[in-house]
Amino acid sequence: MPLKDIASYAFKAAFEDRRFRPIAADELPQLEVGVSLLVEYEQGAHPFDWEVGKHGIIIDFYIHGRNYGATYLPEVAQEQGWSQTVAMESLIRKSGYPGLVNAHVLECIRLTRYQSSKFSIMYDQWHPVKGETLGVEALSG
Repeated sequence: MPLKDIASYAFKAAFEDRRFRPIAADELPQLEVGVSLLVEYEQGAHPFDWEVGKHGIIIDFYIHGRNYGATYLPEVAQEQGWSQTVAMESLIRKSGYPGLVNAHVLECIRLTRYQSSKFSIMYDQWHPVKGETLGVEALSG
């Protein structure tokens, strides 16, 4: 993704993602924004060829005539307190696969692991530096 597109994607995530209610103007002072730079992509030898807290994982698999895929950032499994097994089962569900997670499904998975560098900033730290409030006019309608 080109850097110039980050603001557009941030706006879409904050106000247009149907999974969540849009951010209200009075919530801005409590917001923390994080950006993860994903690096060091490597093919895994098997679905558990990664370390909790170190690697993010991407899975892709084809089963029953359909492709499935999903990803978790490196911090997800650790923040949730998940083992590799629980994280993998959750990621398979996230991919939309509705069937039983068994050895056959695991054998079909192609794993890519990666690492990230994460930067985060609170709104009250960003606002004085930026000098303006992105999107507030859209919030106050």
